[in-house]
Amino acid sequence: MAPPKTVDTKLIAMHGCEVEKQVVEKLNAVKQKLGGDGVFDLEGGDFSITMSMMAVGYPIALQFFAGAIDSEATEAAEMARRLDRTAVYYRRAEEANTAR
Repeated sequence: MAPPKTVDTKLIAMHGCEVEKQVVEKLNAVKQKLGGDGVFDLEGGDFSITMSMMAVGYPIALQFFAGAIDSEATEAAEMARRLDRTAVYYRRAEEANTAR
């Protein structure tokens, strides 16, 4: 007979915490930097005449990037929450398992 399979629910929960710390917090830090002076508040007149295409593209690109950062941070936070929930439900299922 094969040995029983086990899952370390503490490691699953720890992985969720690491996603929160390593991904979500860093994405939120990037979002804060994007909103800072000299990054988000640049306007077309802040560029020289030789960089007219940059003057048009930079604000649009920055707004797009800020939206993408928000989306990724939300998705990573949801992943961390689901990992934690998975650990809880798996632990409950193991504790309730009467077939052992």
